[in-house]
Amino acid sequence: MGDGDEWAQDTDINAQWEKTKKILDTCGSVLGRMKRIRKEWLSDETYRKVEERRKAKQILNDARTRQGKREATRYYNEKNREVKKSCRRDKRDLIESIAREAEDAANNNDLRTLYMTTQKLSGIRCNQNRPIRSEDGTLLTKMEDQLQRWKRHFESVLNRPAPSQLPDPLPADVPLNIGTGPISKGEIRSALTQLKNAKGPGVDNIPP
Repeated sequence: MGDGDEWAQDTDINAQWEKTKKILDTCGSVLGRMKRIRKEWLSDETYRKVEERRKAKQILNDARTRQGKREATRYYNEKNREVKKSCRRDKRDLIESIAREAEDAANNNDLRTLYMTTQKLSGIRCNQNRPIRSEDGTLLTKMEDQLQRWKRHFESVLNRPAPSQLPDPLPADVPLNIGTGPISKGEIRSALTQLKNAKGPGVDNIPP
């Protein structure tokens, strides 16, 4: 390969890098960097050790000599062990705190708090999003599709024509003030306020 071909290849690589760098800068300015979500149960001491480990990782990446990499690896492994040890200690403190809360709830006969703390300890989460099927039997897994299916279902069930004829005489248990008009917001609000929280779903598998 001649000098001209090498120069052309270098120029092409530099042009590709400039193009890629421009794309990365645009993505950073528009989307921004991903924010780390801090876990509440981790202590400030643990996060301080995490920051020290991050700096140790940067030192390891910047090391160029074999001796420097060996020392940087030893330093990083030490900081990594400190982070893991601190995380285990914070996790143990969290479990002990939840266990004490459950014990106090059991002593006070607070079944709701006892149930919630037991769920925390077991790690089991109740999935309230149950897949449903469309009119043709297709399984709907997306929330938007499920909401539209429920909308169509209640439109077909509730939007019925008003009764044209009533039996004469009326049965004794039939109220005379049956409302056949559209459901008002007040009626919906009244029905929602009668729902009980922290209760399991009924036969329809719909939680409150």
